[in-house]
Amino acid sequence: MKVLHGIPAAPGLVIGSAHIIRPTPAVDVTAQRTVEETVDKARLERAIAQAITRLDSLRDIAGSSTAEMLAAQREMLDDPELRQGADALITAGFTAEAAITRVAADYAQQLAALPDPYLAARAEDVQEAGRRIVAELQGTSLEVHLDSAAILVARDLAPAETVGLDPAFLQAIVTEAGSATGHLAIVAQGLGIPAVVGVADVFAQIDEGTTLVVDGDRGTVTIAPDETIRSETKTRLAAAQRDKKDLEVFRDRAGMTADGVRVEVFANIGSLAEARKAVEMGAEGVGLFRTEFIAANGLPSE
Repeated sequence: MKVLHGIPAAPGLVIGSAHIIRPTPAVDVTAQRTVEETVDKARLERAIAQAITRLDSLRDIAGSSTAEMLAAQREMLDDPELRQGADALITAGFTAEAAITRVAADYAQQLAALPDPYLAARAEDVQEAGRRIVAELQGTSLEVHLDSAAILVARDLAPAETVGLDPAFLQAIVTEAGSATGHLAIVAQGLGIPAVVGVADVFAQIDEGTTLVVDGDRGTVTIAPDETIRSETKTRLAAAQRDKKDLEVFRDRAGMTADGVRVEVFANIGSLAEARKAVEMGAEGVGLFRTEFIAANGLPSE
């Protein structure tokens, strides 16, 4: 048994089996093209278009917080500076993969150095846009798929990589990278699953299928827990389940203060999935609906 420490990113406690998501091989940024310049430029153009289409499809099924992140990445995919910079490097002799990787890294570095925290945070979106274009060029997918319940263990996970996951299978997330306020933390909190980020050397310490206890409140990951830890975990989970059940009696009751003042409890939604979740959780209506997502993929017909 071993206990790893990280940053608590989303609360909760779970025991389950690890599923390792290894990073894709790094792109050789020095690679020179062996085809005509026009061929690689056409490949790049197709890859960008395919990346935009794929991202739009993911955004249709994403929750509001994740959809916002994907919208930012889409803006980067449409950025003419990214495209023009990559075209220039292809003309200079680089492959499409090397060109877009170099330009995205340079662009991200420039943004990260800006004093405006909002613009600096967009560096992550640029890097993710570059990765997405490379994946299309190589005919691969960045999305993660699960066929059974598991705890995802990865170096990092972008919002788009978790969109298609069945929430019934995704038990928790453990990553080397990330912060308590980063994209992954927001996604995990939205899904209601525990997450611990900033855990060192996860690939060296966790094997596929290893039993883990992920504590998103304490920021710990216990590898191959002994019987004492298993028993303690089961006791805590049972207590949490009892607390949840005790609160369920209030779910469908009208919101009201102790002195009898009526207070309606509305939900903030950005997708059909979130609307269904709001009904399930007893929301009395919708207080904020992200209408920009209705036309996120194009203008309405009327």
